[in-house]
Amino acid sequence: MKVFLVPPLFSDEDVDAADLIEVISHGFDGRHDVLATTPTNCDPIRSWLAQQGESVQTKCRLALDESAVRAATQPSLSTIRIDVGSEDNWGSVPVLSLGTAKLLLRRAFRIWLENDVNDGNFLLAVAKEEVRRRLLDALQQQWISTHGSRLRKSFFVA
Repeated sequence: MKVFLVPPLFSDEDVDAADLIEVISHGFDGRHDVLATTPTNCDPIRSWLAQQGESVQTKCRLALDESAVRAATQPSLSTIRIDVGSEDNWGSVPVLSLGTAKLLLRRAFRIWLENDVNDGNFLLAVAKEEVRRRLLDALQQQWISTHGSRLRKSFFVA
C-alpha cells in the first residue's frame, strides 16, 4: 500500500511521535511505501526529524527514501493519505486519522483466489522477479494472508 503523510503530521503537537514512527517504520521494513507529500527537507519534516534521536532519524530517512524508490518502480493498487484534525473519509483515496491508519497498516491484506493452488502458481509464474520476491516475503512475514492453506503451500513450493 502507498501511504502519504501530510506535513501537519510532523508539526501538530497532538500527534504522538511514537505513532508516527510506527507508521514510517512500515516503509523501513518494506511492508508499505510511506511517502511524504512534500520533500523531506521541508521545514515541518526536517524539524520533526531533528527532534528525534540519531538512530530514529536515520531509520526514518531510510524508510522514506526506500519507499520513494519502491513507489517509483512498483505500482501500488491501494493508497491512503494520513492527515490530522479530520474524520476518516473512506473515499477513492481514503484520508485517515493517524490512529485509524495505524490499525489498518498493522492488518494483513487478504488475497482471495478462485483456485488456491493453480491461481497462486499462475501469479508467481507471471510476476516479475522483484514482485515475486516481495510477494513471497510478504507471505512469510504474514503481511498478507490467503484464502485457504493450499495457496500458502503452493507459493512456497514454486
